[in-house]
Amino acid sequence: MPRKGSLSKKTYFPKPGDILEDHAAGISWEAVRTNQHLDEVTGLKTRYGLLLGRHSEFPGDVIRVAIHDHDESPWLDGVNTIYRKQGKGETKRYDFFSDTETWQEVD
Repeated sequence: MPRKGSLSKKTYFPKPGDILEDHAAGISWEAVRTNQHLDEVTGLKTRYGLLLGRHSEFPGDVIRVAIHDHDESPWLDGVNTIYRKQGKGETKRYDFFSDTETWQEVD
């Protein structure tokens, strides 16, 4: 049986195509762009990206949020489910478990 994956709240950063669902708020976030920048003076590497959010009651409206990995990741608060695309059209689903503060892969 293959090992199930998990995503840690401390280290997770979305890849383009990831879908992050906040069930309570009714918002689905899509990571549309991510990149990284290396500061040549300090050597500090920063991952940054753009999330587009759509509310279930207002699907035509889009919320744009710029994110980076040097904050407390407030954009992850409330995210219950993450969908991550794999090769060959496969998508893996990860559900949040508060006891471990991770998203665990589910079937």
